[in-house]
Amino acid sequence: MTRTSSSLAGAFALLIVTRARHTRTAQLRATVEELDGDDVDAVIQVGTNLAFGALAAKMEAERKKPILAINTAIYWHALRKNGIADKVPGWGSLLERY
Repeated sequence: MTRTSSSLAGAFALLIVTRARHTRTAQLRATVEELDGDDVDAVIQVGTNLAFGALAAKMEAERKKPILAINTAIYWHALRKNGIADKVPGWGSLLERY
């Protein structure tokens, strides 16, 4: 897992997970907490085969900043690309509001 920041669009933490199917919820939560800080505008998880969507939505509500799971973002994109504007509660602000 890695942290990357950028000044182009604000600071963000990039969570890259290897051996994803072996990663536990507590470990993901601890890693997001470690990466997050006042200098971080968003946390973005990259990599597939990881059940992070529900936890990301919960942590986003707790931390009051975007915490995006890649699977949720891909699902949102597929819906919008196909003209489906449905809002989906419980999976974070991307699906709930946009």
